[in-house]
Amino acid sequence: MYQSCGTNRSKRNRAAEAHRGVAMVNILFYSGVTLGVVALALLGWTLSVRTTWGPPGSAPKEFVTRGPYRYIRHPGYTAQVTFYLAVGLVVFGFTEFWPILILTFYVFFSVVNAIRYAAKEEEDALRRVYGEEYLAYEQRSWRFLPLIY
Repeated sequence: MYQSCGTNRSKRNRAAEAHRGVAMVNILFYSGVTLGVVALALLGWTLSVRTTWGPPGSAPKEFVTRGPYRYIRHPGYTAQVTFYLAVGLVVFGFTEFWPILILTFYVFFSVVNAIRYAAKEEEDALRRVYGEEYLAYEQRSWRFLPLIY
């Protein structure tokens, strides 16, 4: 009799642990999917207000301060980083394999550093081209995340 009670308790504990694991996968998955949708919407909004396209490093033809550019100076980069974070959440939610998580964070932070460098280079170029107009824009907008950075 005592044996069966202990076995049932053990089975219940394993079932509860499995349920918590499934719940965590669901939370990470749906958080990642939601974040991914937000990132794609921001990217779509960003691309919809860009009127000129050129090769990287070419001089801008118009100074855009409408749409998402009204709030943040680099909405395309913000969307890109947000999407990478979303993919990381979804992947880790399904694998829960720590080496994958460590690799994901390494790649994520490497991309973030590269984007910060690229954004700084772009801002330097825009200051040279637009001068005081761009400096005023910098004062009233955020670099990547409104109210944060």
